[in-house]
Amino acid sequence: GQDNDCDGLADNGLSFTTFYLDADGDSFGDIDDAGTLSCAGPPSAAYVGNQSDCDDGDNTVNPGAIEVTCNGKDDDCT
Repeated sequence: GQDNDCDGLADNGLSFTTFYLDADGDSFGDIDDAGTLSCAGPPSAAYVGNQSDCDDGDNTVNPGAIEVTCNGKDDDCT
């Protein structure tokens, strides 16, 4: 966030990546999270580079999970 080269622009020429909150720790980011831009990696271990978790409050529900029949949940987010 600083203008280190005194050209009037902060962080120009850097590559930024969007990271998403992974509140349940299953390696899938919250589909509803707006994301956080960073040029230095994720802001903390609670952030990941994908936004595909349909229920970030339950670590058994994510796109990598196997759909369990008759449990009333969308286990695999499809």
